[in-house]
Amino acid sequence: MTRERIEDMREVVLPFVKKRLLETNYEGLGKSDEKEFEREFNEILNLAIKSLEQESRWIPVSERLPDTDDEVLCWYEYYHWSQEKVLPDYGIGCYFKETSAWYGEVAVGRDVRVIAWMPLHPYKAESEDNNE
Repeated sequence: MTRERIEDMREVVLPFVKKRLLETNYEGLGKSDEKEFEREFNEILNLAIKSLEQESRWIPVSERLPDTDDEVLCWYEYYHWSQEKVLPDYGIGCYFKETSAWYGEVAVGRDVRVIAWMPLHPYKAESEDNNE
């Protein structure tokens, strides 16, 4: 679920749910109850948005390293010998705590310094996402 879909829920679902509660005469739902429900509903959506944002952000290695054996997207620097300078790049990597080393694309024949990483999520077709 994307942030946009959650925001759509806020705009579409909340009024619908409130209307249904009022139509079914939900045990004396008053204006103060309605406002409390709306506040809690928005709080839940805000938590969902925050969770999504944290899942898809770059995590500095100084903050946390990925679990061993997890392939992650890495942002790193490496020294380019022919250009005689440090260049940024990105690629798939895997960190092993036992050896304190990165493996995978990020370490192929280079001295690298991984700066940040991001979890990889399996591809999900838009039609699959709509069925949630």
